[in-house]
Amino acid sequence: MLNSALNSANRRKVVAATALISQYESAISHYTSLVNKAREERQSVQVELDAIVYPVLTLPVEITAEIFLHCLTTSCAVDLNPWNTTRIPLLLTRICRLWREIAISTPALWANVKLKIADDARGAEIINTWSARAGGLLQSIKQWVDDTDSDDSDEDDSDEEDVPFVGRPLPMVFKALLAASDQIQCLDMPDIGVENLPELDGIAAGAYNFPALQKLAIGFRMDDPLVHESWEDWDTPSVQVFASAPLLHEAHLIGVPPLFTPLPWHQLTMFTGHLFSAHWCLEVLRLCPNLTESTFTSFANASDIIGVTTHSGLKSLTILGIRNACRVDILEYLALPALLSLHILDCRFGASHKSWLDAFLLRSPTLRECVLDPGVDAGRMDPDVFFSMSALTILELRRAGGSFLHVFFNHLGADTNYLPALQRLTVSNCWGRESQGVSQIIQPGLRARWNARYNDGIAPLISFRLVLASYNYASASGELKEDALRPFKTLKAEGLNISMEISGYGQVSL
Repeated sequence: MLNSALNSANRRKVVAATALISQYESAISHYTSLVNKAREERQSVQVELDAIVYPVLTLPVEITAEIFLHCLTTSCAVDLNPWNTTRIPLLLTRICRLWREIAISTPALWANVKLKIADDARGAEIINTWSARAGGLLQSIKQWVDDTDSDDSDEDDSDEEDVPFVGRPLPMVFKALLAASDQIQCLDMPDIGVENLPELDGIAAGAYNFPALQKLAIGFRMDDPLVHESWEDWDTPSVQVFASAPLLHEAHLIGVPPLFTPLPWHQLTMFTGHLFSAHWCLEVLRLCPNLTESTFTSFANASDIIGVTTHSGLKSLTILGIRNACRVDILEYLALPALLSLHILDCRFGASHKSWLDAFLLRSPTLRECVLDPGVDAGRMDPDVFFSMSALTILELRRAGGSFLHVFFNHLGADTNYLPALQRLTVSNCWGRESQGVSQIIQPGLRARWNARYNDGIAPLISFRLVLASYNYASASGELKEDALRPFKTLKAEGLNISMEISGYGQVSL
């Protein structure tokens, strides 16, 4: 009897509680509906308000996306730390919800990226994230090398936590790169590190053919990049992952022997070899029959080379100096019958350079443009070498000494066999101490060549440009004395396209 009474009381409580809960749920549903309606009305009013206060938000999505694209730089790769949210395109994702949605859904914004690889997992995350946002359009990846002198070191990363910097990619990064290999058009990895070679060595040739890759830069920096014998410890070839890239036409190897990294050599039209031996330079020219433009920094002495290597298609050759160690005697072993442009910048010439340079120029009779910067060897440059450049039309001389310029301009004004085809001449950062030296050394020969413009066998001089180092010829105010400028003003008045500027001060009025 007692249990029956309790059960009856509990049933009444259950019924009452259930009814109360139903009332609460009905009230919640009612008020939720009111809240949702209020939110919708608030959003509608907010949109109207934003249209008044921020009219840019009323633009069609396509127009806004196009404006975003114009915020990017025009270079191949955006010079960007992908974790820096103060730069485009990440900055666009932090303005408002609408802009974030538009930015993330605009693949072209994410197609170019310069990587800063802080650690293995994070570097891979950058590649995967940007590849996904690029929607299959990822074009350029550039490793951010740890360089305290870089302009990018001042970037504000205040929104990102501090992470230890590791300047070389590790296996997870390689896997992320390979996953995006069908998208990448430009890949710049100059400082991979030899400790990662086993990972790359394990990738079979043809496993990934990088179908869109057009430009490649790759380097394996060692403790001493000038000790090329260090590569003898490795079995070659080793890194074969780029050997089948069908569109690759431009390559840059840094301290890496060419046979160590098999490439589709026959496709290459442009090549740069940095920290190369003379043997490696010649090997590249033998491997690349379709090469038209090449740049080398060569350190090792070429005296042990036998014979001359001929490349019939190369049109432009640049030899760059670094640490005053680069040599140009590799030209002694080259024949470039199609060469049009030769740049030798800050290189060591050696005492006997004229004999082999004359021989090289005889084997390269089509040379039209030459830029010479002898650097620390300015005193060794022999002006007579230009007697062998009879077809040269454009010449730039950098950091030439006063004695060199004296002989050069004497020949230019007095000898019709000296650069007879020359039309455009630039002399920059020449050495001297007084402004009057400009007129005394340069002006007489320049005047004589200008006066000979109607003579048979002499091409008319079209332009002359003079760039003076401020510590040489300029006064404290950055101006030359009038008696030094007067001869040049006269030449300009007679029709010679002549300009003069002073480093650090700008153009000089003539």
